[in-house]
Amino acid sequence: IPFHDVLHPEDRETVLGIVAEAWTCGKPYECGFRAVWPDGSVRWLRERAFPVLDSAGNKEFMAGFCTDVTSVREAQEEATHLRETLDAAQRMAHMGYWRYDMASETLSWSDHMFEVCGRRREDGVPSYEEQEETWHPDDRALFRVAAQAYASGSPYSVVIRVLFPDRSWHHIRTQGFPIYAVDGSTKEFFGVSQDVTHLHRTGFAIAEACPDTIFLLDTDFRVTYVNHVEDNMTRIDVTGKQLWTVVEEKQQSEVRQALKNALETGQPGRFSTMHDQPDSRRATLESCVVRIALPDGQPGLVVSSRDVTEHTLADQKTREQLDELKRWREVMLKWSDHSQELKHEVNTLLRRLGEPIRYPSQEAP
Repeated sequence: IPFHDVLHPEDRETVLGIVAEAWTCGKPYECGFRAVWPDGSVRWLRERAFPVLDSAGNKEFMAGFCTDVTSVREAQEEATHLRETLDAAQRMAHMGYWRYDMASETLSWSDHMFEVCGRRREDGVPSYEEQEETWHPDDRALFRVAAQAYASGSPYSVVIRVLFPDRSWHHIRTQGFPIYAVDGSTKEFFGVSQDVTHLHRTGFAIAEACPDTIFLLDTDFRVTYVNHVEDNMTRIDVTGKQLWTVVEEKQQSEVRQALKNALETGQPGRFSTMHDQPDSRRATLESCVVRIALPDGQPGLVVSSRDVTEHTLADQKTREQLDELKRWREVMLKWSDHSQELKHEVNTLLRRLGEPIRYPSQEAP
């Protein structure tokens, strides 16, 4: 089958132009394009080729190879889709994310993180001291306690008040968790920060619009309010029940302890639970608990629960795609090394036969 007949119609002119230019200039080229298989399916190929010279230094023919990179291309498109989804989610949730590299002691922010913290991107990521200057004096000690957990490699969640340039106070919830290296050491911390000011100001109105399941508990840990009665983590009406009684028995101790610690110490807590869904799947939910002052002035708890099942599966798929990319890179490197060895062997054989070598570029200067 002629090469140009294999090329996708939309890529044909561009690819043939690249090949023609490479032949004219006598230079190697690399390009990616779509190819149409005899069965009509479309595959993505990565081609690398170079002109081969005869003993007189004239171009004799083009040599190269093509690699089917369809799976890599699909992984890249999926990664792009995930990035776009993450960006959209940050905008809609008024949320930003950050990373702290333990080895280099470097903190990086997403673009939305600057908006969440009331800062300008052009000013760069602020130092810890610069951030602390904007925190409410009563919340600084609270964050230091969370930072101790951070330093020891433990996850944390905390809500602090931050002073914005317009002199308004915003409630910012920050959650962080460790990411471990292969040897088990903590290599970095990843976290998200969200402006929850409106939740504190308007309470139930915002909770009703929140996609997460929000529970309001009294001092007996009984549910006094849930924003999605028919679509919460248990799929039943839990109003009036102690929250830990509506999870699986083996998980009740963890939930009970997290709720008690949050109420007694004022420190935010978190827990994970598993639930059977009507479609027979097992859903993983992550919950955060924060102590608040109820409208009547009495202390209470807010529990926010989110279904992270799809997110967990997406993370796993992304990791698999990255592993695939690494494997392809290793294959390409090995192929390149093997090609150089073959050329050197051809030169050696020709030299033994008293013939001019074919690949001068492989000879040491």
